[in-house]
Amino acid sequence: MDPKECLSKSELVDRLAKINDEKQVLEDRLKPLETQLNQSNQVEISIKVVKEVMTNFEKVIKETVTTEQKKHLLHLLISKITIIDRKKIDSIQIQLNNSLVDRFTLKGEEKSSDDDFSSPYLVHFNIKE
Repeated sequence: MDPKECLSKSELVDRLAKINDEKQVLEDRLKPLETQLNQSNQVEISIKVVKEVMTNFEKVIKETVTTEQKKHLLHLLISKITIIDRKKIDSIQIQLNNSLVDRFTLKGEEKSSDDDFSSPYLVHFNIKE
């Protein structure tokens, strides 16, 4: 390496300090944005709606004839399955959206105005033995 291309220790310390300062400024700008983003995306879902969807889903899947139809229904509902030790289910995330809720709730029953599933809503279940 050419000695002319090397930085002196003081130059390196100065550069590192500037980079750390820039990093701190960016982190400070990021914190309120993350807070705002998290607050705007939080929608509370009633346990009644989740229970009704899951109950009706169970009925429909039992009545479904072909394996392909069952697979399709499971793909509509399940977002992610986490497995530990290559054989044990750790958790399951289901994804609720307007289409799924409309399909698996009673048509005549009123939804509350708070139940807006325009973007997917995840429900996470940890499986315990």
